[in-house]
Amino acid sequence: MKKILTLLFIVSAFYACGDDEGKKDEAAAGCESIYCDEAGNLVQPVIGVREGTGKSVITVEGYNFKDSNGNGSLDAYEDWRLSISERAEDLVGKMNLNEKVGFINAPGLSGSVTADGLIPETHNDYIAITTLHRRYGLIRLSSGPEQTATFSNSLQQICEGALRDDGSTGLGIPYVVSADPLHGSNSNTTGNLSLWPNQIGFGAINDPKITREFAEIAREELKANGIRMTLSPMADIATELRWSRVTGTFGSNKDVAAENVVQYIKGFQGGDKLTPQGVICAVKHFPGHGAEWKGYDAHGRMGRNIVVSDKTFEDHLLPFRKAFSEAHAAACMPCYGIYVNMDFEKVGAGYNKDIMTELGRDELGFEGFYTADWGLFNATASGMDWGVEGFSLKQRIGKAVGAGMDQLGNHGTIDDTLAAVTDGYLAEDALDRACNNILKQYFALGIFENPYVDASKAVSICNSSENEEAGFDAMHKSIVCLKNGTSVQSGWTTINYPALPMPASSSVYYDGSIKSTDPEGAPLLAEYGATSVASPELADFAVFRLSAPSFSSYPGEGGFGGAQSRSLQYIDTNPDVEFGVIPADYTDPMGNVYNGVQVASNISSTLEKIQNARIAIDNAGSSTKIVVVVNSSPSVVSEYIADIDALFYSFGCTDNALLDILFSKDGLKPTGIMPFEIPSSNEFIEASFEEVADDTLKPSYEAGTGSTYQD
Repeated sequence: MKKILTLLFIVSAFYACGDDEGKKDEAAAGCESIYCDEAGNLVQPVIGVREGTGKSVITVEGYNFKDSNGNGSLDAYEDWRLSISERAEDLVGKMNLNEKVGFINAPGLSGSVTADGLIPETHNDYIAITTLHRRYGLIRLSSGPEQTATFSNSLQQICEGALRDDGSTGLGIPYVVSADPLHGSNSNTTGNLSLWPNQIGFGAINDPKITREFAEIAREELKANGIRMTLSPMADIATELRWSRVTGTFGSNKDVAAENVVQYIKGFQGGDKLTPQGVICAVKHFPGHGAEWKGYDAHGRMGRNIVVSDKTFEDHLLPFRKAFSEAHAAACMPCYGIYVNMDFEKVGAGYNKDIMTELGRDELGFEGFYTADWGLFNATASGMDWGVEGFSLKQRIGKAVGAGMDQLGNHGTIDDTLAAVTDGYLAEDALDRACNNILKQYFALGIFENPYVDASKAVSICNSSENEEAGFDAMHKSIVCLKNGTSVQSGWTTINYPALPMPASSSVYYDGSIKSTDPEGAPLLAEYGATSVASPELADFAVFRLSAPSFSSYPGEGGFGGAQSRSLQYIDTNPDVEFGVIPADYTDPMGNVYNGVQVASNISSTLEKIQNARIAIDNAGSSTKIVVVVNSSPSVVSEYIADIDALFYSFGCTDNALLDILFSKDGLKPTGIMPFEIPSSNEFIEASFEEVADDTLKPSYEAGTGSTYQD
């Protein structure tokens, strides 16, 4: 089986020598190239060319360039001295219809990373590049850094040598490997990158400097794998806590979200604008869809309506406004939903000219490219075609691109896109605009000069102990303490009786351990000098890590985002009978009877565990302290708060990071603050407004709450 050659020839970066110190005099302060120093002087970039691709390095006026189309002369799009706009315009003019259509289609990688990282000619991605002209793929990282980097280099080598449809030398358009967020605990499953809190954890830390540090480290790790685009950050504000994607935001505070979004993008993109050292950020979900009706997500039909209004729209827009004006986000992903209370066309944002062109580009000055969310063009009944349900797929493509969409996310069949053009649904000038917008950011990445990475360095970059330590420290800072022991009023004095920190000599019942090899967590606890016991009543402390309530999907419903009860209580006392839910009677372990309710599908592993522990402790006359740690998602804690001694919130952290805080290892204390409020009941949530942040009556804990240990 023939495999692509892997020998890489690189012309090292240098100032081209000639007159005195080289050609520094050619670029004055108005230098438009991406390769300029602070004084406005041109700087020779690294040129990367692979053997066997038919491409070479050419020298013009003392500078080296990549002859991407192999014609032996310097074309404008190959001239890195020019602006990205000039280069993109020239290249679009050289692309034929098939190349343009293939270029804007942006599916996931059709094949998995190969065992040796090399790509044979029979591989799906080899075929997609050489016959369908694809130049984008979303990767699900499940392989080691060196293997992934080698695979990315193989993709680039195929692109470099790919021929045109008529068999002539190709244009050498490079590939962009993209990924969803990979560094949080809900996505980092392979141990091949440093581990950090989930995005909501940075809202709990509330320090944009740490967000920037994370982004800069994550950028280098992604680049080491050959990944040059991330479908993040979420700039939506979490005003509706029943929404299933709250943990992907920075929280409910618009200003906190805006500042963190800016630093996140700047860190990933390499500065105030995308640079050759950067990774493209696709900020989402424009223009902010945290105000989902009753918390149903727009991935499903029940969540297709976003109920933000003129009164609060600017709050939801603020993080995007700053992402465009201050961080110059290179890409943006519109949401699926219809803005029913706004003066926009009543179609989903990804089909909406009012939103993408008039608001995003004309009013807010967005200069990057729009990339469609992953289900916008699904040709199935579950396709998120809100507002255009009667359109054929080719009509939907034409509608979206005509409205301002540039990249067709997760759409891999080019036939429908070609048909949209040939049948008159998609104008060629709109297709050219889409290609131009994407290409400008590809040029800004510097990948036309050198798309290759040094695979031999990938492991050391991604497994850096310094990076791991920084991520671990961020986990510590993200943990929030909400309750710690009891307070007793004695006359005019309040006496506090804290439950934590746990002494190293404690006996501990630990439930929910990820790292340990047995249910009680003995190996894990031994690291802290503590003794593991088999049941709560035998322990000094019983620690439970809880997930928020989860419910079964409604009959006939499903899909991402939760077509299910959006209750934040484990016992939903007002089940949605109109959606086919059959109410039932329920008696909890303490003997409390609830009639006509819907019970969370995970109640036995959450609320009932706490109640059973309380019963066992009381029956034994034990002094065990119950410590509950809620994992990330909003939930109502009033169902069990009176039965426990301490309450913490974590937002994506390892067991060790959590126990460091619970034991106060090396003097560590909780310092995080809640990035959203904790409502006291479903009834108060129902009475609040989806579009307004932190507006429930009598919340159990307000946003911004967080305590620490007493000295």
